[in-house]
Amino acid sequence: MQNLPRLTIELIKSSCSDRSFERGEEYYRNRAIIRHVLHKSVEDSCVILTAECEGTSNQNYRVSVFLTEYGISEASCSCPYDWGGYCKHIVALLLVYLNEKEKFSRDGLSLVLSEIAAKLMAQDKENLVLLFLAILKEEPSLLQLFQPYVACWEGYFSAQFLPDEGVIKEGYLLFVELAFGRGFVEEERQKEALEKLNAMKASAQKKAQRGDFYYAALILQALVSGCLNRYEDTHNKRAIFGFVSECLSLLQVALEKAELTKEKRQQWLLEMFECRNQIGKNLQGLMCSLDFEGKLDEFLLSVCLEEDVPILLSVAKLKKELLDREKAEERSCPCAEVRHTGEAFRLRRVSAFDAYRGVIPCGDLPTEGFPRASIAPRWERRNIIKFILGLYEIAKRTDDYMKLAYAEGEGFLYVQKLIERKEIDKAMEYIQEKPLNVDEYFPLAEKLASLGLRDKVPLLMEIGLQIACDSRSVLVEKFASYFLAYRNFQLALSALVACFELRSEIRILNKIRKVAKRLGRWAETREKLTSELLAKKKYELLTKIYLDDGEIENAITTARRFIEKPIRGKDARTITFRRNSLMRKVASEAEKSYPIEAILIYQKLAKAQIAKVDRRAYRRALFYLEKIKHLYTLLGETATWQDYIAKLRGQNIKKMAFLEEIREL
Repeated sequence: MQNLPRLTIELIKSSCSDRSFERGEEYYRNRAIIRHVLHKSVEDSCVILTAECEGTSNQNYRVSVFLTEYGISEASCSCPYDWGGYCKHIVALLLVYLNEKEKFSRDGLSLVLSEIAAKLMAQDKENLVLLFLAILKEEPSLLQLFQPYVACWEGYFSAQFLPDEGVIKEGYLLFVELAFGRGFVEEERQKEALEKLNAMKASAQKKAQRGDFYYAALILQALVSGCLNRYEDTHNKRAIFGFVSECLSLLQVALEKAELTKEKRQQWLLEMFECRNQIGKNLQGLMCSLDFEGKLDEFLLSVCLEEDVPILLSVAKLKKELLDREKAEERSCPCAEVRHTGEAFRLRRVSAFDAYRGVIPCGDLPTEGFPRASIAPRWERRNIIKFILGLYEIAKRTDDYMKLAYAEGEGFLYVQKLIERKEIDKAMEYIQEKPLNVDEYFPLAEKLASLGLRDKVPLLMEIGLQIACDSRSVLVEKFASYFLAYRNFQLALSALVACFELRSEIRILNKIRKVAKRLGRWAETREKLTSELLAKKKYELLTKIYLDDGEIENAITTARRFIEKPIRGKDARTITFRRNSLMRKVASEAEKSYPIEAILIYQKLAKAQIAKVDRRAYRRALFYLEKIKHLYTLLGETATWQDYIAKLRGQNIKKMAFLEEIREL
């Protein structure tokens, strides 16, 4: 096939009329050629191009062209054109072959194979047997390909007769594509797809159980790649992420047990790194790609050995260089040209994997022509930095690790490494100059404790507490728990007070009271809390403080304010229950010293229960009425009680169940 003439525009023009060429160009520009496939003859003496062309009458025409070493041997189309020369559909196919040869071996073949696989899977076993027998009868030369497999079908494919790796990968990629189907995958269809994917994963597990770990790894790799390709089209993305995570875990085990040679293992690592890069292309603009990249980075680092670091480091640094160039390009473009929607997110990126293999020389990497878009998201660049740091750690290149972490502002990783080297003073100095994220102080504290440096934890956490308080973080309470665990009650009290300012809750108040009393600082702390609660009109919490300290009069005063405040919202039932419990406690404490106030509170509680029109509520109302009767009796105001209960009966004369409950009063 090396002697085939190179197809040119002039050759195509000479084979058709001017009108046909113009229309053929138009069809080519409109992407009317679909399902294009390149075939080689058995004798390898010619190339056959086949495709379908979308016509103007919503009808697809079948087009084929035979190319030999002497030129265009033959061309045909199912359209009715018969006015001399080739028709516009043939011209369009020739233009596709001339300008986009790679499509014949990629898009078209995959689509045709996918359609054939779908039809084969729908056939009965007997029909498939008859089909293969017919093919073998027509082409006896294919027998030499089938016989080795037939010889070993008693068990499973042995290493000697293992199908070609490319066949296995492409086959399972087709199966994944068929499982998802075309277009967006709705929830019900996704459930069916996941069942098929899990069946393929089970097949890989069976292969691994038989000891064929390499075959299992090939299947799992195809499953991961196929799911990543279709992830954006799925409804339940969390389920797909979970499935891919399971496949990666199984793939890690399979590769470890496959006993690959150094060259084979490194080839796998490069292929999985390329799969990682494809995430940024396929899922551009979706934050889920951050999770996928992190998961694949974790997988690569777990499989990588020290001798594999140089090869992965080369492609990772090249990826970082590309991102840096994109970032520089983004900064140089005017803000008016930046686009954040549609195809602008489908960034044209050069494959670092191809550059490493020499397909694209590193010196020829493009520095222009990137779309005006949000080109280098910070998280994508940060992921590759963390990956490079992980490689440095595997290679035990601590100095390089420290330099890169410091230069890229990876403060947490830099400080963590300083702590491992027990350079504590330097670590604290860095943290004071460049504060970390609030949640990053906790793993550092655990690191210090694991290294036997518990005395340094309070200092670290004090810095973190200040950052948390300044940023009003919800993690302030977690800092308080740390300080309590280390019996640093002063800082624990400060953290709890700061937390109470963010979330005024009774449980936090109880912790503050306990710690403050231990330090003998409850009086001053209480004064600060009550003034803040009064300013915020948090009368319920104020009532709690006054009750616990035995200040019944103040508790009654604040209780009057919040009992009349209406309750609305989805938590109204919970708030009402909590408020009624507190009011009962206020009334119970006030019975001896302030009986009249207690009676008023019980009356309001009883009225609220009667309004619910429910027998259980009527029984609760009866409890409050018995309390009121008892207090009136102690005060010697029986007549007042009789007037009150008579008036209550008159107001609820239609509520027979209520009248029945209070009959004995």
